[in-house]
Amino acid sequence: MDFSHVVEFFLARKKVDGGFGASPRLPATIEDTYYALRSLLALKDNGYHVPQSALGGHGKFLVKKLLEHDRSPRSSYQLFWCLRALDIERPLGDKEAFRVRAGQYDLEDLFYIRRMGARCGGPPSVELEKEIRTIRDLRMFLYLFRENIPRRQRSRWIDWISRCQNPDGGLGFMPGTTSFLENCYYGVRALRLLGDFPLDKRALYTFVLSTRSGKGGFGRRNMGVPFPSSTWHGVGTILALEQVEKRT
Repeated sequence: MDFSHVVEFFLARKKVDGGFGASPRLPATIEDTYYALRSLLALKDNGYHVPQSALGGHGKFLVKKLLEHDRSPRSSYQLFWCLRALDIERPLGDKEAFRVRAGQYDLEDLFYIRRMGARCGGPPSVELEKEIRTIRDLRMFLYLFRENIPRRQRSRWIDWISRCQNPDGGLGFMPGTTSFLENCYYGVRALRLLGDFPLDKRALYTFVLSTRSGKGGFGRRNMGVPFPSSTWHGVGTILALEQVEKRT
């Protein structure tokens, strides 16, 4: 597949002082920069051409963000990932630079804290399992606790994800709901953690391609507005499907 349109989409959103914005006119944010770099570096790692101009010049923006306080675990992880991926020196040190706000953490918070290296050992709590309402929730839960999940429960979740796939090929938030691109991304990631892939891959691929925008990125649905986040969900899903095909 030709991803040159995706590279151009992100180049149009790169700022002079580094970072990426949601649109060419909006300022750079950690979130948009994270999704842009995830997309570009994933393409590069999979053999697609990504010019160095897209990956360079972000140090000033990212280091400036280190000075901001009271970040959520999600924002801290995204900043942590960008700095690590670009091998940018962290002048404040990891402990200081990636501190997160104090308080009780929900499933999403724990997911991002774990991705920064903290351990969440032991079996999942009943309270956290009750937070699983969408396919995104399930993906986060599996990332945290997949080693402590009984085989019977794994089978039930594999079946639940397969029932999230709609006739249009995409996946809903849960069975019987409308397809959106991000659900395809989370569903593929969850199934990889569960070690099975019962979805109709061709139909899923067709749905993902239908979300491509004439502006170069991917929208959440056909004719949707493209953003860095939805574009990463498109790129990430396609690359994951390519890997599934290679293993079958």
